[in-house]
Amino acid sequence: MRAKRRMTQKAVIGDTWHDSVPEVKPLKNKRRGRPNILFYMLDDVGFSDLGCYGSEIETPTFDRLAKDGIKYNNFHVTAMCSPSRACLMTGRNAHNVGMGIISEWCLGYPGYRGYIPDNAATIAEILREQDYATWLVGKWHLTPNGDLNPTGPFKHWPLGRGFDRWYGFHTSYADHWHPELTEDNRYIDAPSKDDYFLTTDMTDNAVRLIHEHASGGADRPFFLYTAPGACHWPHHAPPAALHKFRGHYEQGWQAVREARLKKQKELGVVPESTQLPPMNEDVLDWGEMTDVQRKFASRLQEAYAAFLHHSDAEFGRIIEALEETGELENTIIVCLSDNGASPEGGAVGTLDNRKHRLYCPEDDDERLRGIDRIGSAEAFNHYPMGWAQTSNTPLKWYKKDTHGGGVRSPLIVHWPEGLKDQGGWRSQFHHVADLVPTMLDIVGAELPDDFGGKQQIPMDGVSMKYSFFDASAPTSKDIQYFELFGDRALWKDGWKAVTHHLAGEDFSKDKWELYRLEDDFSECSDLSDAHPDLVEELKSLWWQEARRNKVLPLDDREAERIHEGSAPIPDTPLRLFLGTSQISRMELPDMTGPWDFDAVLTVDNTNVSGVVMAIGGQLAGFSLFVNEVGHLCFDYRFSLEENFELTAKKALNKGENKISLSLVSDGTRARVSMSIDGELSAERDIPYCWKGIALNSGLCCGRDPGAAVSPRYKAPYPLTIGLKDAVLTFPRPSNVSDEERFQALMDEH
Repeated sequence: MRAKRRMTQKAVIGDTWHDSVPEVKPLKNKRRGRPNILFYMLDDVGFSDLGCYGSEIETPTFDRLAKDGIKYNNFHVTAMCSPSRACLMTGRNAHNVGMGIISEWCLGYPGYRGYIPDNAATIAEILREQDYATWLVGKWHLTPNGDLNPTGPFKHWPLGRGFDRWYGFHTSYADHWHPELTEDNRYIDAPSKDDYFLTTDMTDNAVRLIHEHASGGADRPFFLYTAPGACHWPHHAPPAALHKFRGHYEQGWQAVREARLKKQKELGVVPESTQLPPMNEDVLDWGEMTDVQRKFASRLQEAYAAFLHHSDAEFGRIIEALEETGELENTIIVCLSDNGASPEGGAVGTLDNRKHRLYCPEDDDERLRGIDRIGSAEAFNHYPMGWAQTSNTPLKWYKKDTHGGGVRSPLIVHWPEGLKDQGGWRSQFHHVADLVPTMLDIVGAELPDDFGGKQQIPMDGVSMKYSFFDASAPTSKDIQYFELFGDRALWKDGWKAVTHHLAGEDFSKDKWELYRLEDDFSECSDLSDAHPDLVEELKSLWWQEARRNKVLPLDDREAERIHEGSAPIPDTPLRLFLGTSQISRMELPDMTGPWDFDAVLTVDNTNVSGVVMAIGGQLAGFSLFVNEVGHLCFDYRFSLEENFELTAKKALNKGENKISLSLVSDGTRARVSMSIDGELSAERDIPYCWKGIALNSGLCCGRDPGAAVSPRYKAPYPLTIGLKDAVLTFPRPSNVSDEERFQALMDEH
C-alpha cells in the first residue's frame, strides 16, 4: 500500500538536512475515472470477414466484443494502409497531414510527404500530456523511407510521435515467420525458436505491458494501439489454424458471397433490401477455372481464414489480460480495419506474391507443387480477387478503390463501464478521422492551439460520442472526401458521388456515379443520369475539399512511385560491422546491382565458417558466407526452388584474406565474380535477379537471423572469423543505359 504524502509545501533550505524541508507537491488524482483506450486495427480485412459481420470464419473474440458493445455499418476509412493510420493517429484527413498514399510512395508534394508534420499532434502525444501511458504493438507504417536507418533520425518513429514503448514493424507487410522487427528505436532479430510466429510474439509483448502497468502504474490510464498486420499478405498461419479450415472453400466465391449476404441480413448488418452486385469485371468465373486453379484458390482462402482466426485468438489473450488485471470494464476498445480487402493477388492468387507481381506469373505446375506450402514459412501467398470481393460482401471493388469495397470498414466499440445498457447497430456515417476527436471528447481533453511550439492544424474529424448512446441520432458528420490513385468520391448528406479511375486515362473523362447510401447499401443503383445537377455539385465540392486538404496533384501511377520511392544510391560506400543492427530493405539502394563488396577476413583458428553478409531469406535474397571447410561461397536465391551457387576454388588462408565480390546487372540478369587476394576464384551468370525492396528482410552482417538464404547452412550461422574493412560500394548512375553498362562490365570481368 502506498504511503500517504503531505499536502503541498515549498522547500525550506537550511545549512544541513536537520533544518531543511524538501518540497512536496500534491499527488495528482491521475486516473480521475478516465478510461483506458485500446485501438485494434486489422489490415486488409474486408467488411464481411468477421463473424459478427456475416462471415463463416470463426472470430469469437470480435463477436464477443460486438455482442457486448456497439457495431457500426456505415463507418469508413481510406483505401490504403498509411493514409488510414495517419487519420487514426491525428484526427485529420490523410492528405492534410502529408500521407495521401503509403509512406514508401510519397514523393514530396504537401499532401504526400510520407510523415506526419509537427503541427498535427498525434493522439499518443496528446494523451501522454494527459498522463496516459502510451504503447504501440504492431505495424506503424508512418515513417518515410529515408528515416528507416538503424541510426535514425527517429523523429517519425513511434517514440518520436508520443509512444512510450513500441514493439512491431515499420512497413506495409511482414513475414510472420521471420519478420524485420523493431523494438523502441532499434531493429532486433526475432526470437529464435521453432514455433515462432509474429502475431503471438506481439501479443506476448502487449500482455506484458498490461501486466507491468497493473503492477506499477495502475494509478494512470493507458493507451494501447495494437496493429498486428493481419490480414495483409503474406497470409501466414500456424499449422493447427491452417488445418482447421481445410476443405471449407471448395464451393467457390460466389456461393460464399451469397451465404454471407444472407447472414448479414439475418444479423442486421445490412438492410433487407440490400442487393448483391455482380462479380467485379476482373474476377474469374469459378466454374471456368482449371481444377488446379480452383484447388489452389480454395487453399489460399483457407490460409486467409486461418490467419484471421488465429489473430482473433491472440486478441483474445489481450482481452484476458485486461480481465485478469481488472481493467476491462473501464477500457474503451475500438476495432476496425485500415481498408477493404486486397486484390493484389491477381485473378488466380499466388504462391509468392512478390515474385508473381514483379517477375513472372506462376503456372499450374508451380501452383500444384507448392500447394502444401501455402501459409507456411515457405510461401508468401495471397488469395485471388474473387476472395477479396467476397471479403467485401456486399460491396464493389477493393482496397485502393473509393467504392464501398475499398473504404467501408467494420467498427466495434466495447466499453462496459461507459456503455451500460447500450448495444446493437449504429448506422451514422462516420470516418476514421473521427475516432481521435471522440476519444478526446470522452476523456475530457482538447487539442491545444499550440503543441510543442507548433500552431496546430484543426482536426477534420468530429466526435462520434453522441452515437454511443443514441442509435437513432442523425450523424454529426457533414462531408467527407476520398481519393487514391485517382479514384475519387465525396459523401454529403447521405449522397455519394464516386468515380472508378483507370490508370493512364484522362482524369477529366472519368464517369462519375451517384448513390443514395441509406437506400442502396451496396452501391448498385447509379442515379447519376437522374440527378446530373447533383453530380456536378458534388464533383465541385470534391475539388474544393481536394484543394483544402492538399490532395492535388492527382497521380494514378504505381510502379513509377515504387521506383521513385526507392532509396537513392549513397554518396559514400556502406561500411559493415559485425554485430550491428539489420539495415532495413527500404533503406538500402536497389540491390539488383551493380555493386561491389570488399572486406578482409582473418583466419586464426580451426573453426572457420559463418555468414559475412546476407539479405532476404529462403524465398529470395543473397548470402556471402564461409562454408564448413573454409571456402568462400555466394548464393543468390531467386525462389525456394531456384538457388544459384558460387564457391571459391580453394579454402581461405590462415591470416588475412582480402576478398572481393562484384555483381553486375542490367536489372534483370547478372554476373557475379569472386576474388581472393586479387585472384579470380569463381564467377557465374544469374539469369534473373530480385529487386531489394521486394525482399522480406534487410541486410545483416555476420549472421543470417531469419529463414536461411542458403540451403547450404542453418540460420543464423554466425561468422566465427575476423572481419574488417567491409565495404559495400554502389557505382553512381550515368547516362549509359543499363544494357550498355551491363555489357561493358561483363566484358571487363
